[in-house]
Amino acid sequence: MKTTTTLNQFFKYLLIFTMVFFIGVNLYANDGNDIKKKIEDLKLKLNGQALAMLERRLSDNNFTIDQVFTVMESGDESDEDLNDGIFNPKTFRSALENANLTTDLDIIFFDESLTIINAQTSLSDLIANEPIWIDGTVANNAKIIIDGTNDWQFALWMTGGNSILLNVIMRNFPSGGLVIQGDENIIQGCEIYQNGGSGMNLYNVSNNLIGGSLPSERNIVYGNTGNGGWGISIHGEQNNNNTVEGNWIGTSDGVLPMGNEKRGVRIDQGLNNIIKNNVILDNGGGIDVYGDQLDGILIEGNIIGTDKTGTISIGNRDGTGIFIFEGDNILIKDNLVSGNFSGIGIMSGATHVIIEDNFLGTDISGSFGIGNTLYGILNRSDSIIIKGNLISGNLDNGIQQYIGSGGEIKSNIIGTNFLGTQAIGNFGYGIRVVFATGVIIGGDSLEDGNLISGNWKSGIYLSDNSTVGSMVKRNFIGTDFLGESQIGNLSDGILISRGSSNNKIIENLISGNAENGILITPENDLVPQNNEIQNNAIGTNFSGDLAIPNLDNGIVIDSCSNNLIGGESWEDGNLISGNMKNGIVIQKNGATGNKIQNNYIGTSDDSKEPIPNLLDGILILNAPNNIIGGKDSEGGNIISGNKFNGISIVGSNSTNNVVYGNKIGVDSTGFIDVGNKQDGIAINNAGLNKVGTDIEGWGNFISKNDSIGIFILRSPIGNTIVGNRIIENEEGIVLLKTSGNFIGFTTLEFGNIIGLNNKDGISIYGTNDTASTNNTISRNFIGVRQDDFPMPNGRDGIYIYGGNENQILWNKIGNNQEVGINIENGVSNQILPNNIFYNGSLGIDLNNDGVSDNDPDDSDTGANNLQNFPVINNAYSAVAGFITIEGKLLSSANTDFDIVFWYSDACDSSGYGEGEFTLGIKTVTTGNDGIIFFSFTFEEDVAVGKFITATATSLTDESTSEFCLCKTVDNPVDIAEYSDPELSVLAVNSVYPNPLT
Repeated sequence: MKTTTTLNQFFKYLLIFTMVFFIGVNLYANDGNDIKKKIEDLKLKLNGQALAMLERRLSDNNFTIDQVFTVMESGDESDEDLNDGIFNPKTFRSALENANLTTDLDIIFFDESLTIINAQTSLSDLIANEPIWIDGTVANNAKIIIDGTNDWQFALWMTGGNSILLNVIMRNFPSGGLVIQGDENIIQGCEIYQNGGSGMNLYNVSNNLIGGSLPSERNIVYGNTGNGGWGISIHGEQNNNNTVEGNWIGTSDGVLPMGNEKRGVRIDQGLNNIIKNNVILDNGGGIDVYGDQLDGILIEGNIIGTDKTGTISIGNRDGTGIFIFEGDNILIKDNLVSGNFSGIGIMSGATHVIIEDNFLGTDISGSFGIGNTLYGILNRSDSIIIKGNLISGNLDNGIQQYIGSGGEIKSNIIGTNFLGTQAIGNFGYGIRVVFATGVIIGGDSLEDGNLISGNWKSGIYLSDNSTVGSMVKRNFIGTDFLGESQIGNLSDGILISRGSSNNKIIENLISGNAENGILITPENDLVPQNNEIQNNAIGTNFSGDLAIPNLDNGIVIDSCSNNLIGGESWEDGNLISGNMKNGIVIQKNGATGNKIQNNYIGTSDDSKEPIPNLLDGILILNAPNNIIGGKDSEGGNIISGNKFNGISIVGSNSTNNVVYGNKIGVDSTGFIDVGNKQDGIAINNAGLNKVGTDIEGWGNFISKNDSIGIFILRSPIGNTIVGNRIIENEEGIVLLKTSGNFIGFTTLEFGNIIGLNNKDGISIYGTNDTASTNNTISRNFIGVRQDDFPMPNGRDGIYIYGGNENQILWNKIGNNQEVGINIENGVSNQILPNNIFYNGSLGIDLNNDGVSDNDPDDSDTGANNLQNFPVINNAYSAVAGFITIEGKLLSSANTDFDIVFWYSDACDSSGYGEGEFTLGIKTVTTGNDGIIFFSFTFEEDVAVGKFITATATSLTDESTSEFCLCKTVDNPVDIAEYSDPELSVLAVNSVYPNPLT
């Protein structure tokens, strides 16, 4: 760096020497003073483009400096005679008039004794219409003042081009300050203020430099008002390649607000103009770009809306920091835009705009907020790229995407400090998309993702029915930049409302927000639908092993239809865990056709550890026709570890929902205990829902939950439970005050497997006021697998207390540690041909008190009215392949009964029951005395020594008895003589096949 500086100085002196050597004689002749030193001083002031201009001049063989003038007088008189070759009087106006006589370069200095030149009303504008270099430096490096208090036009017109204006103050001119209408001019070190029009006006010019990279090259433009009132105005379609650099616009010292009445800088048409490294504050707006002939604008490194240190808010008062109305290929980069009415505004006429690496709404270090009053960025155009910006602390939304299509919002920090460690929230939404299509928020890589945290409303709001097809991908929403701690947005992480549809929310981390992770809800009757939420982590850290809870729910779909949470592949599934309320809520009548597939809900990312949602994993609340799960390997969710239920379906409008293919209470392998702390599935006051399916392998695996596998309560219309495996829960299935439910299926292969639960396999409860009625338990495996492998429940296979008119049909009920079917309270419960075997106590127990003996006329009361069981006197096989059973039933008179017969390898230790294999059902009718004698033959090969038992079911009230006393199958010659003279043999040839074989 030191060597480069030295070489630059060397070339400057070399150029000065060369120039003075060739033109020195004319200098002395022109003025009679020692001009040489002034020219040397002038050249030493030049840097950058000014030095380049000098080099170009010296390389031109025709280059000469025609005249050098030193202004000695403060008046404003014209030259006495422009034809006499004499510079007289030595006023600034006279110098300009003489310089304009030739096309060669002229130089104007000011005597050190001068301080001010007062322009006069009676004269025309000061005009330099040929190339000229003007150095306004006077004593003590002060600047000459050109005052227009008594004038009525502009301070100075520069029309010749190839000119330099240094260190001149222009003030109090009624029409404006400096006007440039020539190319390749350099304006440096000037102060232009309190004029009645724009400070600087550039009309149809190219390659001008206004300011520079050094403090000495800075122009100060402030306090200009009236017609125009811009700080710097670049106007006309031929305005190309101009640079406005390093100036203070709207302030005299970079701190004191003294704004121009209108915008600090205006560009109206032109190509490849540059606005960079300026301080622009307290103006009627910051930078305006508009015009249909604009292309290639660069706005870079400016401080817009604060003092020069970037720490004190001095906003541009009534306008936008940077406002792009029209134009193409515009790059807005590395600016600080804070404290303004709005930050950056892009209108529909602007195309191919990139907004990159700016700070909007904070101080220059990104440590605290200096908010723009409205938005950080307002975009109303198509295909705009907003990337790498810090957008925080604004008093409304960070980004407002309003209308337009396409565009990318990526790699931004929105709502935190620059480090992404503390909130500097925008007071509205982090990003709001309104009436826009196809907007991409984030991108395919983690580097493309935005950090959207700490905002006062939702992180992202997709709003209105024209907002369709947005992609929100790989953002961190509600956390720090590492995704390991909470910096929540103060409402939802993502809000989708007012009909916004067909959006995709993919691979985001959405955690730590003050309300829901994602909320999809209608407003003004505009209903969002067909949105997809896939592969997000909602409520955890980025690693998916710790909770960073959203303070309400993970996802809420409110009255909206056909949305997809997850997808048909495991790669599509979300991790929804650790939230303070529910993992997912689908609520209200309009929430239909939504699917929840392949998600992990309540667990870690590997599903092996609980990260509980503090209420339910999934809550369906008064919402019909939704699907939870799918084919076992192609849609089922892991719903485990939640503090309440895995799934709750609640409310009378929650109908026709289907839950299938899920693992509830375990990890993805099905072996590790990650139980929900309450129930696997709870259905409350909801009907016509289906848990499981009659397609093989598509049922739910509901295991290791701390309370009940499936709990149905207060449901007035029946639900269907089919094809599930319900094992190792505290209880298997519980029905409470509910009616019309169907547990099982019409064929055995799709019944539920209900085993290894700590208490009962199935329990039905009711009260005196509200009994559980008309529930059907059919073709399930209770305490046993399909292959008869024992899976004992810890108490009864089926327990009923307060249940009436329920049907228990065609089930396999075995190996349970207590009773097979225990009806302690309730009547008219029908138990038809189930296979009941190897239970620890009775196969069937009425009143829960052991064997209930028959009474003479069956008039006793109790569970199932303590229906009398049959008495079997003989059982024998007179013909190979057939079994004959003889006995009687004593019960109510003139009543029809179904008698079900079983045989078993072993008799219960009580001597009563059980019934391992069903022989068939026979219908009998008692006589006036309540007695019916029977003798039935069944086509079944039952070996001698096996045991026969039976039950009786009244066809009047459908109450079923306990098992009768076992009878051993004997050889015909060994049977006891049956002496009852009233033996009736009914339906001997009516043979019923075994439905369970």
